[in-house]
Amino acid sequence: MCGIVGVVSQGPVNQLIYDALLLLQHRGQDAAGIATQQGNKFFMHKAKGMVRDVFRTRNMRALPGNVGLGQVRYPTAGNAFSEEEAQPFYVNAPFGIVLVHNGNLTNAHALKAELFNTDQRHINTESDSEVLLNVLADELDKATRGKALDEPGKALLLEDLQSPCTEEVAVFHAFSRVVNEARSSFVVLDTAPTGHSLLLMDATGAYHRQMVQQYEGQAESKGLHIITPLMRLQDGSMTRVIIVTLPEVTPVSQAAAEGALNGLQTVVEAIRLQIENNRAVLLQEMRTFSGARLITPEGTFYALPDLRAFNGNSVELSKFLLKKAFVVTVPGKEFGMEGHIRLSISGSVKDVTEGIARIKWALDPTSPNEIYIGDKKMIRDWM
Repeated sequence: MCGIVGVVSQGPVNQLIYDALLLLQHRGQDAAGIATQQGNKFFMHKAKGMVRDVFRTRNMRALPGNVGLGQVRYPTAGNAFSEEEAQPFYVNAPFGIVLVHNGNLTNAHALKAELFNTDQRHINTESDSEVLLNVLADELDKATRGKALDEPGKALLLEDLQSPCTEEVAVFHAFSRVVNEARSSFVVLDTAPTGHSLLLMDATGAYHRQMVQQYEGQAESKGLHIITPLMRLQDGSMTRVIIVTLPEVTPVSQAAAEGALNGLQTVVEAIRLQIENNRAVLLQEMRTFSGARLITPEGTFYALPDLRAFNGNSVELSKFLLKKAFVVTVPGKEFGMEGHIRLSISGSVKDVTEGIARIKWALDPTSPNEIYIGDKKMIRDWM
C-alpha cells in the first residue's frame, strides 16, 4: 500500500505534490520522493522517512517544473531498509521515463531474469517497481527502435502516448496475452471493480464482437473456430471467479488523513500517545522473550522482531504461529528481512501483551507449557 500522485499544471507543481503527499502519508511512512520536469530535464529528490522530514526548503527549490510525480512508500516488496528503493524510479532510454507505482508484481523475479538474459537490462534493487519501469522502457524501445522521429513525428507520438485510448489498447493487448497463457498454465488475474477494470471488460467485449462479425463467416467456410479472450473468460472449464472484499475504503481513509492534519489535534495527540505506549509495552514484553531480538521500531504501527533463533524461514514461522497460537503475522521475507515477522502495535495494550504471550508460549521452551486462549486451555505438545 503506497500513495502516488501526478500533477500537470500551468505553474510550478512541487508544492502541490508535497501537499498531496502529506494527505497520502497514511498510505506509506517508510520513504517519500518527488520528480519534476522542466523542459527536457528531470529533477528528483527522494529519501527514507516521512514527507515533512524528507523535503526541506532547499530540496523544494531544486524541483522546478510544471509536471511532476510523487510517492510515499509502504514496502510490500523488496527491502524495507533500502533508500535506493524509494521512488520515483528513472531510466534514461528510451526518451527518459520516470515512474511511481503502487502494487505488486507477482512474477517480478521471472521478469527480472528475462530482462537480464534477453534484453541485457540490469535491475539494481529488489524493488518490483524498478522491474516494471524497465519492462515498460523495453517495450517502448522495441516499438520505436530504428525509427528516426522528426518534430511532427515526436508530437504525434506524444499525443498517442497521452491518449487514454492508447493506454486502454495497450492494457487490453497485455490482458489478452495473459489470458492466452491459460491454455498451458494457471493464470491468476487480480483486479478490482474500478473504472479501469470496467473499461477493460468493455474492450474485451468489443473485440469479441468485432472478431465474430469480421471473421465468423470465413472461419466456418474453412472449418476453423474463432476463440477470443472473452470466450476463454466465459468458459467455465477454464475460468473461476473468486470475489474478495477488503475493509479499506480509500475516500474514507483520505478523509481521515485530512482530518488528522487539519482537525482537532488533541485527538491526534491521544492516538500518538497510545501508539507510543503500545511500543513501550512491546519492548518490555520482548525483553523477557529468550532468543528473540528487537530493535526499537521507528515506524508508527509495526515492529519486526528477529526470530531466527527459532526458525529462519519467516513464511513457515508465520504459518506455524497462525496454526498453533492463533496470531496473525506477516513474514519478514516480504520486506527483505528473512527470519523476522511483522507485528502490529496499533491495537490495545491487551492485544499487544496477549499476542506476545502467545508467541512466547508457542516458541520459547522456557515459557509455561499451558496457556488460555479465550476460554480454551491450550497445551504445548511440540517441544
